[in-house]
Amino acid sequence: MSDIFPNNLSAKAPIRILHAVPSLGLANGVAAVVMNWYREIDRSKVQFDFLVCYERDKTHAREIKELGGRVYTMPSPRRHPIRFISSARKVFKEGGYSVFHSHVTQYNFFFFPLARIYGVKKIILHSHNPKYSDSKIKGFFAGLMLACVKNMADIKAACSEKAGDFLFGKGSKYEVVNNAVDCKKFAFNPKKRAEIRAKLGLGESDLLLGHIGRFCEQKNQLFLLDIFADLLKRNPNCKLIMAGMGPLEQATKEKAKTLGVDKNTLFMGVYDKPEELYQAMDIFVLPSLYEGLPVVAVEAQAAGLPCLLSDTITKQAALLNTEFLPLEDSASWADNIVKTLAGFKREDVSEQIAQAGFGIKSIIDKLKGFYGVASNEK
Repeated sequence: MSDIFPNNLSAKAPIRILHAVPSLGLANGVAAVVMNWYREIDRSKVQFDFLVCYERDKTHAREIKELGGRVYTMPSPRRHPIRFISSARKVFKEGGYSVFHSHVTQYNFFFFPLARIYGVKKIILHSHNPKYSDSKIKGFFAGLMLACVKNMADIKAACSEKAGDFLFGKGSKYEVVNNAVDCKKFAFNPKKRAEIRAKLGLGESDLLLGHIGRFCEQKNQLFLLDIFADLLKRNPNCKLIMAGMGPLEQATKEKAKTLGVDKNTLFMGVYDKPEELYQAMDIFVLPSLYEGLPVVAVEAQAAGLPCLLSDTITKQAALLNTEFLPLEDSASWADNIVKTLAGFKREDVSEQIAQAGFGIKSIIDKLKGFYGVASNEK
């Protein structure tokens, strides 16, 4: 475990909330959601610490420490199960936490009992997806392990009804907590757009498709390349920008070469300021196999972009100028892109997204209620 326990861990002010997250990677959607909360919440009253189940390159760890939080990275539970349990035990025993907010699934089989043993008064289980894993075997065991401890949670939360119904069951009692963003940060700005497009070497007539997400089976980037290849047949001035990292990144690059679209495709890696990329885009495309409620779709809409999403994604993600398409025919996606952009006028709609319940300030009050913090905070 990569952190040292200071002497003041049990200090009563500010209250410290322990969040379990799958990763702190910049491309991880769950990490992005929790970091949005962390930046906005009054840190003189509430501090977040992070129990991390996987290590990734380019993480939020430095920012967390600058904001006063702590990061505890667990050893691999598969390769080092004894060390994993020992490290988790140390966090709960020495941390003095009264609230544990978990954004993971199978590891709660260990975390929840340890939390109770060492005095955690409130356990929050938060669902972010309508599926445990891309792997059926991993998904089976994750569901089995969680079923043993799920009812230990005092509060059940989900980013959407689809994610909540999956984890807790239809008709179950849970709180929907929207994947809110700092809408002002993403607000459309024509001057910024021109500057960023110039940096990327884009001409005024270039049509830029955008995609931000981890390169994995869930995000379905290989199908996105089929869409792009079909779109290039209709408009040779198209470019595709893809930001993220993951196990299928190399396979995606290889397919781009095979399709002959690699020269028109910009692979950005993990980009520290996604709000800049949204400014440069003309349309955002997310053909995921499944999602809870993708925060990137909220960010893209806050930036005034039209969005094409797969029909596997919850309709709660549709705030403005969003269309859902089946994952059957890439040519129909290309046709819809042309149709959507015909006559589309981009505007600053960030306030409308905030008013729809996806502004970060509206979520902070709900979190304060979860954590038992007075409502007169920031």
